[in-house]
Amino acid sequence: MSMTELRPTTVVVDGLNVMGRASNHWSMDAWFGLIQVLMILRSVSSRVFGGLEVITVIREHGAFEKDYVSERLEQVSRLSRLILLSERSGREDDDFLVMSLSKLHNGYFVSHDLSIQKHIGEDERWSKERRILIQLDPVTRGILLEIPRGEVKDGYDKLAIYDHLQSLLNTDRDNEPEDDAADQQPEEAFDDVEENNQSHIGKVNCTYCDAEVSTMERAREHTRNTGHNHYRGWSLPPGGITLEGFE
Repeated sequence: MSMTELRPTTVVVDGLNVMGRASNHWSMDAWFGLIQVLMILRSVSSRVFGGLEVITVIREHGAFEKDYVSERLEQVSRLSRLILLSERSGREDDDFLVMSLSKLHNGYFVSHDLSIQKHIGEDERWSKERRILIQLDPVTRGILLEIPRGEVKDGYDKLAIYDHLQSLLNTDRDNEPEDDAADQQPEEAFDDVEENNQSHIGKVNCTYCDAEVSTMERAREHTRNTGHNHYRGWSLPPGGITLEGFE
């Protein structure tokens, strides 16, 4: 097997564009939207031969005024290679860099800027073969990716199928008949088992900081301590879950 076959596929994320879409179009925290996209790409990477090399390009902007910006940048850098441009750089410098890296590595890019390819003299046909779009599921509030046909899309589709199969398997387990021994147990014991089953959610991760929890109690505790209230995992719906009502 040659080294060429093992080279990862490059995906360059236009960070400012993704954050703006999350905030302006979906009324979602800008950093949260970007981190969700990066977590999805990380999951896809394990299902693509050679993996993905994800690069996030961000130019400093208004969201950098938040107190927690250093924590968010650390999360982004854990999920991808981060290239951070100063606010003194030109307004289009980040777009030019996203396109240049995509073309250099013959990879994909994530951006809803429909004219971004003009920075490097490419046309719409070229961009359609490489552009990854992001959409919001109105029901689950989860992010979905639209990827051009190819190995990366196949990996993403495998991820979606796996999520669906896990959902079916969990449903089948819930519908399994109780054995005779369980029928003989007192009602109080039944209540305890039901409560424990409801609290156990499998191994899931905080979308913001990637902390792992396995019960609803730990998830609520983490949310109370950090304010991070969204979780993703194989045992959860594709869009993950959001815990509401925490001050």
